[in-house]
Amino acid sequence: MKKPSLILNAICSLIFLSFAPAHAESKNREMKLVTKVETKLLQAAISPNGDRLAVLSSDGLTLRHTRNGNVIRHLELPAHSAAGLEFSHDGSDLVVGMNSGSLNVFNGHTGEKRRVILESVTGEKLRFFALSPREKKLVIVLETNKAIVYDFDKDRTIKTHENIPSSADMNDLVGQVEFSPNGDKFALFTKYTAPTSLDWFGGMSQSATIGIFETATGDALNSFVISKEPVHSFYFPGNDNLAILSFKFKLFLISNGEMIWDYSNVETVAWTADEKSIFVARDNNMGIINGYQAMVRRHDLDKNQDNPLVYLFESQDQSMTAIRDRFGMQMRVSSRNTDMIFFSEDYIKGDLMRNKLVRFDISDNKMTAMEKFELGEAPTRAYFSDNGSFLVLENQDKQVRVYEIP
Repeated sequence: MKKPSLILNAICSLIFLSFAPAHAESKNREMKLVTKVETKLLQAAISPNGDRLAVLSSDGLTLRHTRNGNVIRHLELPAHSAAGLEFSHDGSDLVVGMNSGSLNVFNGHTGEKRRVILESVTGEKLRFFALSPREKKLVIVLETNKAIVYDFDKDRTIKTHENIPSSADMNDLVGQVEFSPNGDKFALFTKYTAPTSLDWFGGMSQSATIGIFETATGDALNSFVISKEPVHSFYFPGNDNLAILSFKFKLFLISNGEMIWDYSNVETVAWTADEKSIFVARDNNMGIINGYQAMVRRHDLDKNQDNPLVYLFESQDQSMTAIRDRFGMQMRVSSRNTDMIFFSEDYIKGDLMRNKLVRFDISDNKMTAMEKFELGEAPTRAYFSDNGSFLVLENQDKQVRVYEIP
């Protein structure tokens, strides 16, 4: 799943230092648009090796060849019946979540329907689900706040959690589920609102609980309470590391149950697939005259060390010093650990970065701008295929585009 992110509205009006390719051979690595599907898009998913694209829309489910867009199979689904889709780690299965609470499993290569999971929970509306990155196991969260750990290879329920770890007696709501990179653990994020005094964020005093579970058994291992912080989202940048992002622009890094680092003025984060580094885009807070600065730094997770400046963005637009609504940019790193992208979401207005995507080469531990795309309309979601060879850009209700990366 994948899920919501924090981001640089500040970059929106930013002057990028240089977009000229630093290497003569960079033109040979330019991305190529290989598939564009115009549809009332709900969600898309790309197979781990990138050769198949699944598109879920108001018209149903369509499985396509990625490189030419040719349809492998189209399946009609009742209107508003589906709630998400995801390929299994090996690409052999395509799982489609249904609003009724059950999940349909299709052959990931041919699109043929194989079976239905959890028909018995029909009536308990599905909130979301996530598949393990290593095994055919998944976690299903229903609107009743019930979490089901399921082995769909053996077609059995591993464990059901009726009472997800939280701080009870509050307005609890499970907001996210994430697996660790090796799939051994998963985490559930429960946010709640205390009926107490207002804070500066402009809402009720919010806190969150993140529960850590063992995938094989479904047993709870640990939990963390983030007190008085309106948590936006969290991620597993490593099997033993948690990155927790706050609406107050704070980032908390937790390793083996202990807080190892916290950043303020954070705009967005991304991490490398080798679990060694996390990139942090931060407000430089230098107070420059009539302008704004932001920078990206690289934090070494093994050494717990913050590295020097990687890339600097500047803006002379004085209005951009008011950046409290900057959750409009996203940053992604491919599994190759060589490509990073920034893009602006479509609700950002009045800035230079709107509807643009910038691709960087980070292979030499620096950020070298390689390409800038005028997208026409900025994506609402972007992600790489597991092998790092394709980039998928989604525009909800409109289209999905796939670029191949040499």
